Amino acid sequence: MREITLITGASSGIGRETALYFSQKGHPVIIICNKNTEGLNELKSLIKGNNGIVESFIADVSSYEEMSDIFNILSQKNFLPDILVNNAGISHIGLLQDMSYEEWKNVIDVNLSSVFTMCKHVIPHMLKNGHGKIINVSSVWGNVGASCETAYSASKGGINSF
Repeated sequence: MREITLITGASSGIGRETALYFSQKGHPVIIICNKNTEGLNELKSLIKGNNGIVESFIADVSSYEEMSDIFNILSQKNFLPDILVNNAGISHIGLLQDMSYEEWKNVIDVNLSSVFTMCKHVIPHMLKNGHGKIINVSSVWGNVGASCETAYSASKGGINSF
């Protein structure tokens, strides 16, 4: 069996295309998103329609507890990932002085803390098997910063350092 690939933020954009790419290469995929249920279900149907193997979850990758629950389910199904693509990301556009602490924390948690959480859950499996790959999706704004996207830029810079 091919390596199992887990992609966060899989319902659209880079995550969707990444899931399709791995599936078309014969990888079973695990796709996760938080809000775009329609997009995730459409992607799941597309992968299944192409005879792909797919598990999907609607979950908040910034929640350590929710990810623990998902990894427990995957473990029980003997379907733990060999490849992890940390792609989930959100932004908040606006001036820092207008941003609330909750908005700041949400961006940092989804974009950066989720990378820690996902790696923390997948690394023991990878070590046990003696192999694995982790791909962290970032942005040019993590290198140079973006006007009116302070939290996004900081979170992507954190991923670059991670």
